[in-house]
Amino acid sequence: MSDIQRSEALRQVAHDLKNPLTAVRVLAEMLLDEAGPTLAGDLTDIVEAVDVAAVTAEGLSDLARLEAGDEPTYAPDTVDLGDIVRDVASRAAFSRAVQVLEGSGEARADDSAIMRALNGVLLNGRRMLKPPKKLVIRVDGPMIEVFHPEVELDADSRDALLSLYGGPVLKARRVRAAALGLGYAREVTEAIGGTFELEMRDDGMRVRMVFTPT
Repeated sequence: MSDIQRSEALRQVAHDLKNPLTAVRVLAEMLLDEAGPTLAGDLTDIVEAVDVAAVTAEGLSDLARLEAGDEPTYAPDTVDLGDIVRDVASRAAFSRAVQVLEGSGEARADDSAIMRALNGVLLNGRRMLKPPKKLVIRVDGPMIEVFHPEVELDADSRDALLSLYGGPVLKARRVRAAALGLGYAREVTEAIGGTFELEMRDDGMRVRMVFTPT
């Protein structure tokens, strides 16, 4: 099987997963509109869980896109990073797990690529946090920063987290992380001319995506 065939197969699997997940989410949202207080809480949990599964399926499709060489390698447009952050953070998968601070900024970048990268960062962040802690996101000029409170990693685990295929290493080291870790987000950010950094501090871990200024 060629790399292109493998990538297309991964995309088809992701597509086949997303279709029933979308149907479940739409039905749960319809029921939520008519539900009483007790049932509403359970339905909100269902909508959130289904969207987490959808983001995970999207990650599979994103991996296929990257392996096929279909990710953009240029930054054609000026984009509003604040708008992108608010759009991604408002997803059911993330809305209860993140806090968005006031801030604004623009960059020359591909907006869809940034959204996919930020989805990956937040999906991984959900896995690393212990409730009731929240990820804290801020935009400052051409930078998006995501703070992970009380997350500690040694150097080897950080390297694995930044690797596209570092998931098995993290699992063996008993580090809670998404399957793709931050590898996909780093690859995409760097492909469109940005930088991707991890900073470990006493109070937690900071992920910074810095894009080309306008």
